[in-house]
Amino acid sequence: MPTRSEEILALVETKIDRAQQSKENAQEEISLLNASKEPHKAAINALDTLLFDETDGINDAIDDVGAKYYDKVTAGCRSDLIWRVVSHDPDASPAATYTLECIRVQSGAYSRESTTGIGTVFAYVEPDGTSGITSIGHNNDALPFDDLPPLLCSVGFATDYYYGLKIFDEPYAHQISDTYVTSGVGTCGIGHTLVYFMSPLSTGMDRDYPVGLATGMMISASVPGIFAGSNNSTSIIGIGTTAVNMSQIAGINTISSLVNYFLIEGSTIGIASAPMPDGTYNTFTISKDPSGIGITDWGVSFDQGAYTPQTLRMMTSSNIGTGTSIAYDNSGEPNVARTWDPFMLGFPDPNDTDVNVTRPEVGAGRSHYRVGFGSFPKSGGSAATLGTRLTVTVGSVSDGSLYDDISTSCSSEQTALVAAIAARDALESSLSGSLSTFNGRLDLSNEIRYEKNEIDLQIWGNRGQIGQSDTDISKARAFEGVINDTEFLNIINGS
Repeated sequence: MPTRSEEILALVETKIDRAQQSKENAQEEISLLNASKEPHKAAINALDTLLFDETDGINDAIDDVGAKYYDKVTAGCRSDLIWRVVSHDPDASPAATYTLECIRVQSGAYSRESTTGIGTVFAYVEPDGTSGITSIGHNNDALPFDDLPPLLCSVGFATDYYYGLKIFDEPYAHQISDTYVTSGVGTCGIGHTLVYFMSPLSTGMDRDYPVGLATGMMISASVPGIFAGSNNSTSIIGIGTTAVNMSQIAGINTISSLVNYFLIEGSTIGIASAPMPDGTYNTFTISKDPSGIGITDWGVSFDQGAYTPQTLRMMTSSNIGTGTSIAYDNSGEPNVARTWDPFMLGFPDPNDTDVNVTRPEVGAGRSHYRVGFGSFPKSGGSAATLGTRLTVTVGSVSDGSLYDDISTSCSSEQTALVAAIAARDALESSLSGSLSTFNGRLDLSNEIRYEKNEIDLQIWGNRGQIGQSDTDISKARAFEGVINDTEFLNIINGS
């Protein structure tokens, strides 16, 4: 006759068998559902490829225009150097002075030169040499100096907007074998072991970091030369949270926000700022180690949201066909990946209750044509070189002595530029003229996605069942260990 403990353990084994059977049934159902999606995936890929190729062709033409503008700079018929004002001494004798530095203009951010005075803004001597000084400040002057966003100024550039397809993606649509976890804007310094993930934590959730993030995952950067590892990636060995100033990130109007930081294996070998000097943003992508993907990773917890966090990112040649929906974009918003909780839209931001949650600004980005100037900085009667510093009196900033006109002509470069602009304009006109066809393909791609989404939600439900079965089996095995290893076993059995 079995003892009480043996009868209890027999019931536990029955519970394990049922959970295992439930898990196997869910796995079989997932396999069938996955197979049923193949026609949807093929149709979506075909439509997305047509849409992507059309917008990508225009972007290539935009880049070609930018290259032709820069050809004029390198040929010497335009200059991209300018006198920046780095300090001002109003008490100098016999007259007030300005300290200038010859810098190369950049479409991204400039650092501040000092904590007070004119060095806290971006000030420059107008390149015509006679219009004096122009300064561009920032609207967060109440913050400590170290927390101020970088100075943004695109003088010397012309801006054009890229075209693209914005992907809206939810967790339930991720393939069970997909290693992708999340992605977002990030920053890091050189030679550091910390990477800051500048995407606010999922709102309305009582946890230190979003579900799915874990040590042992891989982190890669969109900007080359950030990590020493293969594929510009490394391993995450620790995760924490910290409050940072987020107002420097386009589309985030909160000053202080709780974000993740990652402790990485090894040290960074490059710098990622927000934005980068060329006006773009670095995106860090978090992924699972592909060697660790198996059946055990099919399960998800029932408390893991199917719809949150939502990820917004732009379509590239490597992610065609993904997402739960797509949208055409020519907004000029930054080309970054961002996550958020769409159910919080319009409600106060938990990290900054003075502002309401808004949709993250994500778009195809902008191209900054390096147009330059028809004059060049000069010092002592000759052309100034990059990094040259000069102290001048107030009269010199408007008497024409700091710049000289460029006399070099570039007829061949100008002809190539005009041809590139014409090619770009022709492609843009073609898209505009056939926008109804373009939108028709996009709408159809989304309609097929909606049908596929229903299948993915069924798969997500089965993944939840697998996750629950794994939990039940784990708890049952732990209980077996307790029963078999207790000093009170004789008492339980009544002996």
